[in-house]
Amino acid sequence: MSDTAVHIKSVEDAASPALGRAGRVIIDIVGVCQAKCPYCAQNSSKARRREVAGSAYMPVELFRDIIVHLRKSVAFVKKIDRVYLYNWGEPFLAPQINEYLEILKEHGLYAVISSNFQKVPELRTENLPVINEVLFSLSGLTQETYGRIHGGKQFHIDNVLKNFQDFRARMKEHAPKSKLFMAWHRYTFNEHEFWPAYNYSRKHDVGFIPSVAFMNDLSELIQAASNKLPEARRTDAERDLYFSHMVNSFKSYREGGALYDCPAWDDVVVDEQGRLLICCGTDAKHAVGTVLDTPYDEMRQNKIKSPLCKVCKDTGVAEWAHNNHHERNQLPWPSGGGFSAFKLKLSYDKLRVKTDVRNALTKVAFGEAILDVYRKIKHS
Repeated sequence: MSDTAVHIKSVEDAASPALGRAGRVIIDIVGVCQAKCPYCAQNSSKARRREVAGSAYMPVELFRDIIVHLRKSVAFVKKIDRVYLYNWGEPFLAPQINEYLEILKEHGLYAVISSNFQKVPELRTENLPVINEVLFSLSGLTQETYGRIHGGKQFHIDNVLKNFQDFRARMKEHAPKSKLFMAWHRYTFNEHEFWPAYNYSRKHDVGFIPSVAFMNDLSELIQAASNKLPEARRTDAERDLYFSHMVNSFKSYREGGALYDCPAWDDVVVDEQGRLLICCGTDAKHAVGTVLDTPYDEMRQNKIKSPLCKVCKDTGVAEWAHNNHHERNQLPWPSGGGFSAFKLKLSYDKLRVKTDVRNALTKVAFGEAILDVYRKIKHS
């Protein structure tokens, strides 16, 4: 330990100026999702996913206690300006989502939400500006493709698109500074809809973030990287995902993986029952404490010492997961984009550079001061 390090007694102290720590704050306000996406951690047969519905929603008072608890932190006050209100649950299923947003508003914080837009709650107009960023998770523009992953037979793509368009219209009117993006998941069977999806995003003036789909349960990723994925699961993955590309991408990060300083160590990831998780790819089976009781340095050390964390780094999965915007993790755009391909590359490169610059600034002197000025300008 360096002579500048200090003992962190609790999450409130998580990032004293000496340490400069500040990861993301991810709070899963809902532990369930109505979609049945086969490669999502929600549907990978984990015990947590089968818990009774009554425990699937974070109590409002617990959420308030967590925010008050964290808000005392030097890191939280000066480095964290937003809270991710989702991990693998669908936040728009939360019956009391307006109350969560109001608590954030009371503390001068913003929300980031990702939704499949199969259902949209009645959000109060005054709460819309609290939502700083929205990701529309989408896997197809026709029922044939959408039904393979998100939709099934219960939800129709036409209704989903209408829900999103109505929501976008409200956000544009009442929260014009908020950013909306379409997170387009690329599968082997929907590549022909890539450019129509891009054109849809342009038509509705939302950002377009295409990403090669992958298994997002950390245990399965490690199995895939170690060639230990069950045969039936691998067969399905090879049919739907760019499986070989995903596995080869892991390998490209394997050298030096054991020495990787994982950013997830600094993240505060909380499930709907207040349990601290190793990272956003795990569940309560790998809890490292509870958010209101576990000292921050203990949480961090529990992550670092975890066998799961070690194998994640050794297989290259850890570094791969935190560099998803790098070209070696992605695939070239499909043909047929014309000038749209050029425009998309510019916007994607801008997003990649912005992410790299933000990460670099957190590691240098005065970097946080620069980011603090940027945050103030962004929200002014």
